[in-house]
Amino acid sequence: SLHHLVITYADSTARVYVDKLENLHTLKIPQLGYKVLYYGAIFVPLAGLLGLIFGLTQGFWAGRTALWATGVVLPALLLEGLLASSGHRNFSPENLFISLAFSIGTLLIVKEPIEAWLKATSTSGYLSTGR
Repeated sequence: SLHHLVITYADSTARVYVDKLENLHTLKIPQLGYKVLYYGAIFVPLAGLLGLIFGLTQGFWAGRTALWATGVVLPALLLEGLLASSGHRNFSPENLFISLAFSIGTLLIVKEPIEAWLKATSTSGYLSTGR
């Protein structure tokens, strides 16, 4: 049987409604856990895509340097600036560090598997670079 789920969150409380308003489940998320979920959901997929782009631009030093600036540092700065201005709070170096840690950590984790996959697909003829 199908169920309807609605998930909302405010502050540090997540609310899960199953099928009807009366069937409510709440979950208190600690502040650090909230930040990990929030920043991880944004920066892990972004860094995974950047890892793929880094793999495709091997040997192109200037392009990779530009990707570090525009793909890792700039999104972290933009998000923190947006959150600070819309939330009427100060710019947080801690949140900026969390963003950068997720991006750089994910890039380091996916770098070798992506490069190995790209090498395998290019030698087997599945990935054509047009050269």
